[in-house]
Amino acid sequence: MTATIGRLWQMSLQASALILIILAVRPLLRRYPKIYSYGLWLLVGIGLLCPVMPRSPFSLRPDISDAVFAQNDGNPARVFGLVSGENQRPEGSEEQERGTGGFSGTALGNGEEANSAVLGNSRMDYDRGDGRGEGGMDRVLQVLRAVYLAGTAALCAYYLAQYLRLRRRIAAAVRESGNIWLCEAVSSPFVVGFWSPRILLPYTLGEPEKSHILRHEKTHIRHRDPLARLAGAACLCLHWWNPLVWLAVRCMEQDMEMFCDESTLKNADFEEQRAYLRTLLSCAERQSGLAAGLAFGESNTERRVENIMKKRKNSWIVLCCVAALAVFCAAAFLTIPGRAEAENAQGLKEAPVYFGELAAADGAVYAAYFDDEPGVSRLPVETNFFAVYHGELYYAAERVGTETGEAEEGKLTVYCCGLSGQGQRRVLELPQVYAVGRMALQDGYLYCDYVKSMEDAAPTVVRVRISGEEQAEHRLPAETGYPAFLGFVGDSIYYCVRTDDGESIFYCCNAASGETAELYRCFGGYLQASAVRGDRLLLCLEDSSECRLLAVSAGNPAEAVSFAPDSCSLLSGQEAYCTIGTALYRLDEKEGKFLRMELALPEKVEVSEIRLSGEEGKILYLTAFGKITGEPDNMRNTFLIRYDTANSGSELLLAYYTP
Repeated sequence: MTATIGRLWQMSLQASALILIILAVRPLLRRYPKIYSYGLWLLVGIGLLCPVMPRSPFSLRPDISDAVFAQNDGNPARVFGLVSGENQRPEGSEEQERGTGGFSGTALGNGEEANSAVLGNSRMDYDRGDGRGEGGMDRVLQVLRAVYLAGTAALCAYYLAQYLRLRRRIAAAVRESGNIWLCEAVSSPFVVGFWSPRILLPYTLGEPEKSHILRHEKTHIRHRDPLARLAGAACLCLHWWNPLVWLAVRCMEQDMEMFCDESTLKNADFEEQRAYLRTLLSCAERQSGLAAGLAFGESNTERRVENIMKKRKNSWIVLCCVAALAVFCAAAFLTIPGRAEAENAQGLKEAPVYFGELAAADGAVYAAYFDDEPGVSRLPVETNFFAVYHGELYYAAERVGTETGEAEEGKLTVYCCGLSGQGQRRVLELPQVYAVGRMALQDGYLYCDYVKSMEDAAPTVVRVRISGEEQAEHRLPAETGYPAFLGFVGDSIYYCVRTDDGESIFYCCNAASGETAELYRCFGGYLQASAVRGDRLLLCLEDSSECRLLAVSAGNPAEAVSFAPDSCSLLSGQEAYCTIGTALYRLDEKEGKFLRMELALPEKVEVSEIRLSGEEGKILYLTAFGKITGEPDNMRNTFLIRYDTANSGSELLLAYYTP
């Protein structure tokens, strides 16, 4: 309920900008057909009533629709977002639902023991997690939510009472013909009903008046104006606290009536217009006081008379300008920020999104953890597999053992839903699973390698289109030893086989044809990290004396970089990177070699190890382990660093104490 109310408030505020633009343009269209201004109000209705918007790179509205999850019983996983460079609290977190604005990070470790410091120019702020100081704000927000719900309920009750009152008054109405009814309890004609509208007329109308009124009311029905009136009432019930919404609905109804008058008198001569005006004024004098329907003479009579008498202009230039304005408003205010899924300027496809501890998407970093800390949104299930991809959240319904990969429930189900938590659907279901290896999303597909049983240890790679319409499995061949899945590009599956005599053989297999090519083989060595880059397989092999960093491909010799044994991580997206200890390397595409990069870390941060956690364009997200300058040597912190490879600038996004 809290998330829903917060979303409605956000929709109302976002639509306010669109309302102001239309109100500013409306006076400029006074001498032109009212269809122009009436049509623009349709955009406002969509903004106020539609909770889900498509993504667009042209959007001017803030993306405040992400990561809103309902509270669940038990101990579900949590997810949070950090807006890169701006350090704002993610939408959907408890603080956002309360409307408290931005933040500068979240402490994830022991809340009471979280560090509290400002490091040089890096902005850090920690939620202590003990909830102090929140009680008063909670009470205020509870009162605001109660007031909002009371106002919505009161307005809904008012409209319901009007409808019931109208039903009672027209209960004795008599059908004249078709959808035309006569009723002695009404003194002014109007349309009632939304799906099957009826025209109610008083008995006292003369034939000329009746003709004008029927033409007018039938035009209303042809234009689907009763549904527009219903949408306006829904906007008022949901956004009653916003005065701009009341003004927008009032102006929309004025434009509706004047557009209906213009359509009714489209081919009328001067004398017929005068007769129509006499009918309009006559009905206005005997108002019925019923506002539940579209009454002929009860809405802005003075403005309608002035509009009928006014000579309207028709201009293709104005029409094109209004159409351009409508397209601009729709693109700018009826979409949320997001990038197109096309290839980038360098021809490189989107980076794959891996299931794991962190996921980067649309300028935000998302992480899942299980500490009981307030102010963090919740996933529907407890899981340690999740990813954010194309504005949607993918997560496994079951947890998988972090040490062995063993599936606790003996199955694996992957779901997808919007970042608002709505629209959940099942993407993948594996009924028999013993262990899960790697899961990833790339090019519209979900990839997963798993082992079905302890006895049948050869892994199977499953590929399923995220729409759920296509699924295929490929069993890795195991002629000489146990195969281990390494990665994929299109139909190419990369894997390694470790033989009994200690030899490691790396293969590339075409899933469509079944053809397998050997890429590289070596004796000894532990495979510490791997990634796929185009037609290259990136490897980090470690033995007792050294580590070797290789970029190998079929038919080409391996290019190796040797270094002392140390921690290593590999990441391949729009570019390929590697971290060795505290050093950062980038793969040179032409040379096929890793080149060391200058890595400028935030001030007062001393790190002993850096690992790659995510990539988005030219931005790298690094997880670093170390301490703050001046801390005791036994202190250990975990830092999340945003590193811009274009200008070698870094920013500390998050830090927390690791016991």
